[in-house]
Amino acid sequence: MQFPKVLFRLLTLALFLAPLGAMAQIGGLYADFSTAALSSSGSPEYNGATIGGYDEVNLKHSLPALNIGGDARMSFTHANYGTGFAATSNWFDSFLIGPEVSFKTPVSLRPYAEILFGGAYASVSASAYGYSESVSKTYGELAYIGGVDWKLAPHLAWRILEINYGTFNSMSATTFSTGVVLRMP
Repeated sequence: MQFPKVLFRLLTLALFLAPLGAMAQIGGLYADFSTAALSSSGSPEYNGATIGGYDEVNLKHSLPALNIGGDARMSFTHANYGTGFAATSNWFDSFLIGPEVSFKTPVSLRPYAEILFGGAYASVSASAYGYSESVSKTYGELAYIGGVDWKLAPHLAWRILEINYGTFNSMSATTFSTGVVLRMP
């Protein structure tokens, strides 16, 4: 009597896992040069890097042009302004993770959109006439990201442009990035 129960469970498991065989796994690691501007008045331009990775699946039979997955990234940006007796050094770093969708196109372009969540770390160090002061704060961040990658070779793509609009603590940052993607099919 145990055999039908085991057979039923195996068939149920097979039916549940069958769609996974119809999906292709893809992903990549990327490194971008980034430039950001904060919404606060008088804020300097921040420059730095964004590194991260994405992992996606393609529903081959259902929607062959659509990939769904996730992205995780870290951004490090820095700004210096002022000279001589009065100088300021600002850091704005973030870690974000969340869902991503991308689309296959016939011309080797991969447009994508993401909504990522995480944290931002802002730090300001100022010095003037021999005195110095530092202030730092950590915030939650929500980012809306869109961009396009261009496949140059089977395992290499150029991230032509990425636009990241992040909000945190009643402020926002708009970041533009370009870089390389190491694709892992």
